[in-house]
This record gives sequence, structure tokens and C-alpha cells, in this order.
Amino acid sequence: MIAFGLRRGGALVAVVVLAPALTYVVLGAVYGSIYGHVTVWHQVVHVPHYLVRVFGHLDLGYDDVRRQPVGDTLRNGLPVDAALTLGGLAVGTAAGILLGVLCGPRPRSRRDSSMLMASTIALSVPVYVLAAVLVYEFSPGIGAHPVGFLSGPGTYRPLTHDPLAWLHSLWLPWLLVGAPLAAVTLRMTRSVLHEGMTAEWARTAIAKGLPEKLVLRRHALRAGMPTVLETVTVSVPAVIANAILVESVMQLPGMFIRFDVSRQVAYSFHNPAFPLIQGLVLEGAVLVAVCVFLCEILRGWLDPRVRAGALVSELV
Repeated sequence: MIAFGLRRGGALVAVVVLAPALTYVVLGAVYGSIYGHVTVWHQVVHVPHYLVRVFGHLDLGYDDVRRQPVGDTLRNGLPVDAALTLGGLAVGTAAGILLGVLCGPRPRSRRDSSMLMASTIALSVPVYVLAAVLVYEFSPGIGAHPVGFLSGPGTYRPLTHDPLAWLHSLWLPWLLVGAPLAAVTLRMTRSVLHEGMTAEWARTAIAKGLPEKLVLRRHALRAGMPTVLETVTVSVPAVIANAILVESVMQLPGMFIRFDVSRQVAYSFHNPAFPLIQGLVLEGAVLVAVCVFLCEILRGWLDPRVRAGALVSELV
């Protein structure tokens, strides 16, 4: 298990390094095509120097818009973005698995149909629309019908200052970020449970007297969990994209809203403000790498075949 974690960790560290390097080259090529001062070859040659500056000296450049180092903005915003992304990932995964188990092994039942309809709605409604409706309808101080236990825009409190206020300000964003993931996870959990319960080994266990619920939760769920976690792993970029949208609506002081992503991207293509976009790419790469690493480690712990498959692929 330790060797599997080290192999997965090494691969994800490579992603964290290569993503900013590729962005450095691509943005330089775009800027050079517009102004003619920078060539692709110039950017490629200076990639090692850029990586040493970023990862060796933690120097991400200077933010000309806010007149401060990009590293300061990253240090202030990354904890908020990490808490929002990891919390939404955990909430969406746990809720999807729980609801998928509640659907039971029998498809097309009333409960199963209700769950499928709810998951379809969660996938159809954009998170920023749902967030705006909840904020401007039920948020205290803003909404037409305020509900006290909901959190509203601008209510974020750091974890180190007040843990309870931190939880109060993030539980609704976590639900919003995790809702689409929960819908996908529910459908995948339902599918693997139905496949497991119709397998020959499950029917034999039930015929010998094991309770159906025991076979479902202890055996079919465990056998299908690596597949469910693989779906969660593939969904990590979508979770981060939803976190950006929710962060904007809820006015959380993260890196994305500090950058004002859409305006800063447009600004960077007309001005040499590359450190802004490079810092954003670096944070996105770190968040994706951490989330994928956690999912992979959990998959490897649940299913030894995942660890063995990774080892065989490397040996081949």
C-alpha cells in the first residue's frame, strides 16, 4: 500500500509541475503571436528557470492589478478553495453512495424512481442558478423569505477564528458543490449494486440464508466501491468548476474570486499579466492532484486489484 501511494504521489507531483510549465509556454506563445516580442522557443528554454523560481523560491510573480505578489493572493485564497472543494467532494460522494444504497437492489421501485428524478434535476439545474435562488430567496438579510440557519454572501469566517462560524458559512456551499457529484455517484452506486446483486455469487449467498441487506451492504457495495470512486475521480475537475461558480455567488474570499477569473483572463491576453493566470493554474493543478490522490488511495485500500494492476502496468 505504501509503494502504491508513493507511485501515485509521484505521478501527481509530475502533474503539478507540468501543468504550470505548459501554461507558461502556451501563454508565452499567445502573447508572442499578438505582440511579437516572445517566441515559443524562448518560453521553452526558460521553463527550467521558471520552475525553479516557482517551486524552489516560491516566487509566482507580481500582481500588477492589486499591486501585491501573486504568492500572497495564493496563500490567502487557497485555504478557502481547498476547504470548499474537498468539502463538496466529500459531501457529494457520501450523499451519492448513501442515496444509491437507499435505492436498494430492486430497480424501478417508487423509491428508486424518486431518487433518479432527483438526480436528474440536480444534474440539469446549473449550480450557480440554484445558489442564486437560495441566496436571494432564503438568505438572512437578503432573501425575501430569510431562514436563519442558512449562510449568505459575505458571511465566511476563517476556521482559526471561529470553527462553528466557519462550518455555518460553508455547509450550504458544500451542498451546492456536491449536488451534481451526488447525482452522478448515486446513479453509479445504483448500477454497481444492481449488477452485484444479480451476480451468481450474490444469488447463491441469499439462497443459503444470508439476509439480502447484508449481502447488499457488506459484499455488493464493497465490490462495487472502486468503480464508484473511479467515477468520483473523473468528476474532480467538474467539482472544481462548480466550486468556482458557487464561490462567486456566495462571495467566499478564495483565490478564484480574488482573481475575478473571466476579467483577469481577458486582461492577461491583452497585457503581460501572466502571473495571475499561472497562479490560478497552479492552484487548480494542486487541487486536482490532491483530490485525485485521495480517491486513488481509497480505491487502492478497498480493492487490492487496483494496486496489483498499477504495479503490473508499470512493470510492463
